[in-house]
Amino acid sequence: MFLVSWLAMTLVMIPATLPTARLVGVARGRLHGVGFLGGYALGLMGYPWLLLLAGVVLLEKAAPFGEDLPRVLALVLALAAVAAWT
Repeated sequence: MFLVSWLAMTLVMIPATLPTARLVGVARGRLHGVGFLGGYALGLMGYPWLLLLAGVVLLEKAAPFGEDLPRVLALVLALAAVAAWT
């Protein structure tokens, strides 16, 4: 019984799903590429943002107050979002 179900899975089910998996992978790759190029064109993915993010991660990992930094950063970002919204 086990051998029959294993053969059905390996000979019928898995090869039938491979073309679908490839199509899904291609679609996801294109969507990611469009998002990346859009963000890059808008200036959201530039070196200044990369350096800022790297600095925040460095502070979280190496600074003595690094454990409290995510809460402070969340508060600062929330206040910035409220200020930008109004």
